[in-house]
Amino acid sequence: EMLVAYEDRRFFDHSGLDPLAFGRAAFQLLANGRIVSGGSTITMQLARLIEPRAERSYAAKLRQMVRAVQIERRLTKDEILWMYVNFVYFGNEQYGVGNAARHYFGIPANELTFSEALFLVSTLAAPTTHNPRRSREAAAGHSRKMLNLLTKCAAAGIVTGKEAEKIRRRIKSGQT
Repeated sequence: EMLVAYEDRRFFDHSGLDPLAFGRAAFQLLANGRIVSGGSTITMQLARLIEPRAERSYAAKLRQMVRAVQIERRLTKDEILWMYVNFVYFGNEQYGVGNAARHYFGIPANELTFSEALFLVSTLAAPTTHNPRRSREAAAGHSRKMLNLLTKCAAAGIVTGKEAEKIRRRIKSGQT
């Protein structure tokens, strides 16, 4: 739920491509003259993980979109999420949620607390840039990502407002 709230809130409503996300990203690009946010779905990101390409072009993005539709036709949404969390990069040379949970917290993924899962999922947006082990600035960037994700989780009903406020205070004080 947390991953979907953060990366692709309409994941269960589209078939691999999200026209609304593409429209938002295109509008932001035109308005700002630079990429502000992407329009990739979780399925498109999985397609990129399965077939990595150094090339960043419209043709590469189009191939990723075609692959995403193919993936959606062959796999269930649960299978797509399972594959994504087991292939995605969590920073510090850790691929997959199981490796990341052991690396960062010394526990298996199924034992993660809400705050630990919040840390890991918020890492996905910029695993290298906001690596909290790199610098104070990187840690501050990661904290902002965690607060953003926490807000999305509260809005999606994944966590109550009271629980979110408690976690928010811990993040701001550096305890989480």
